[in-house]
Amino acid sequence: MSEGKYGKYIVHEPRGLVMVPERQTLPIFGVRGLQNLEGMGMTLGCSCITEPWFMETEIMKHDFDQIVCFLGANPFDFFDFHAEIEFSFGEEMEKHVITSASTIFIPRGLVHCPLNFTRVDSPILFMDISLTAEYSRRLREGKDWGAPLTLEDLKKRM
Repeated sequence: MSEGKYGKYIVHEPRGLVMVPERQTLPIFGVRGLQNLEGMGMTLGCSCITEPWFMETEIMKHDFDQIVCFLGANPFDFFDFHAEIEFSFGEEMEKHVITSASTIFIPRGLVHCPLNFTRVDSPILFMDISLTAEYSRRLREGKDWGAPLTLEDLKKRM
């Protein structure tokens, strides 16, 4: 922790929770409002994707708004983007293919995913910004949606 009156507002070495360690071999930059930001209603995760990966296979929804960003990993040009990503929205699973640096807004309650990085010709950055102090998701269980699961709950299921 930093010294001084305002040092509490600096989070040094913010490392996010690794959900799939065999696939996420690079460190995840992550800050969680509940643990790191005095309960602020925001969580952030940023990771580098270096190869094709079916990141999220289950459809889900959240009780909060979410923004996901896809950027080229070239620090001099975030729009230098050489990948293809499939992302679906809604109960009808409307599929969209992303081939350029993009941002997706996911309003609370909107069903979304799967998320599939189908082609990665050069590294890209994936950023998840969730407007909640603690990330959770609801998965379809039978014909209904289950209770919210936190990252810790999801990790125990693996």
